[in-house]
Amino acid sequence: MLGNIEYILRSSSGNGVDAQLQLVMDDDDELLEFMIGESNGALPAVLQQVRILRNRNAHISAMSQAEYQQLYSFVLSPEEEMVKSVLGMILQLKQKIMDYTYSPLHLKSVYDMTGGKNGSKSIT
Repeated sequence: MLGNIEYILRSSSGNGVDAQLQLVMDDDDELLEFMIGESNGALPAVLQQVRILRNRNAHISAMSQAEYQQLYSFVLSPEEEMVKSVLGMILQLKQKIMDYTYSPLHLKSVYDMTGGKNGSKSIT
C-alpha cells in the first residue's frame, strides 16, 4: 500500500492529485504536509521509516522485540499523543476525504461534470 501511495505522490503534480489534496485538506497544513511530505512527490519521512522497518521484516518468521518496539513507536504514540501518531494522522486523513467526498459542493461538482449521468441526483 505504501508503494501505491508513493507512486501517486511522485506523479501528483502532473496528475492534479496535489491540487485535489489541497481541497480535501481544507487548510489543514499539518495534515497536508504529512500526506505530501516536505518535498512534493516523496513519501512522508515517517511513512518511509514504517516502510523500511516493515519491508526488512516482511518475509521472515519473527521480528525482534527491539524492531517491533521501533515500528510500534512510529505507528502508535503514547495515548496523550495519539492524534499525532501515524495511525492518528491516517485516520484524520480518511475522515477529511470522507467529509469532502460527501460534501454538497463536491457532489454538485461531480453532478455537473457527469451531466447527471450514472444515477446522480441534482444537488441544488
